[in-house]
This record gives sequence, C-alpha cells and structure tokens, in this order.
Amino acid sequence: MKNFNLFLIVSFLVAMMSCKTKEMVFNPDTYDSPYIVFGNGGGFSGHVKTFYLTERGSIYIADHDQYKLLGNTEKNVAKQLFTNYDVLGFKDLNLNDPGNKYYFLEFRSKEMNHAIKWGRQPLENKNLSVYYNILLDAVGKFRANEEDK
Repeated sequence: MKNFNLFLIVSFLVAMMSCKTKEMVFNPDTYDSPYIVFGNGGGFSGHVKTFYLTERGSIYIADHDQYKLLGNTEKNVAKQLFTNYDVLGFKDLNLNDPGNKYYFLEFRSKEMNHAIKWGRQPLENKNLSVYYNILLDAVGKFRANEEDK
C-alpha cells in the first residue's frame, strides 16, 4: 500500500510538472503586436546594444540570437511612450544619418516599420534626444537591478 501511495504521489507530481505552461519567448520576427526598438552601436568595438519595448511594457535586450527579458514597465508608461512616438511626429521623421557611434529608434508593427538613425551630426530635433533618453532610463532601472543580484 505504501508503494502504491508513493506511486500516486510521484505520478501526480510528474503530471503537474508536465502541465506547466511554457514561458512565452519574445521574438521580433514572429511578434504580432507593435513594439519599439532602440539602442546604439559603433565606436571602436562596433558592438550594438538593442532593446525592445512591447505595448504591454516588457523590455527585452538582444543577446546574439536570444532575447532576454529585463523587466516590465508599468503599462501606462508603455502606453504613453507609444502615444508619444505618434504625437512627437517620429513616424514622419526621415533621419538616416548614422556616424561612427550611432543611435537608433524604430517602430515596428504589421502596418509599418519605421527607423530613425543618427550620430554623425548633433540632433536638430531635441524631442528625439529626450525621448531616447527616457527609453534608456527605463532600461537602466532594470539593468541596475540585474547588477545588484
């Protein structure tokens, strides 16, 4: 009887573990909802840092072919960032002026892929610089927490 009870318990635990839902992995190639891509690259090493902000507020960092979740901003903050992309007119901004060290901001959705790159010349549109720095501040909060662990 003891063996039978042990068998039931082990079977139950195995069944519960196999029913665990898989964590949804972010992949920009298959992601259906709009998202914002931002980062920088170039310089001496040529290294590129790429971050992704989803409408739900999730922030991911690209690491080779994988995307690691850094954390989640509040949904109202993410919503405001997406709204500001429109309100500040970035969808209509045509800027492709990367330098040796460059910065980029992209909006991607089913309907549109729009990229902005700069770095060669100082920005004339100061709103772009402020917006970009707000995105980096959001990332910085999660990266600081990651380093504290």
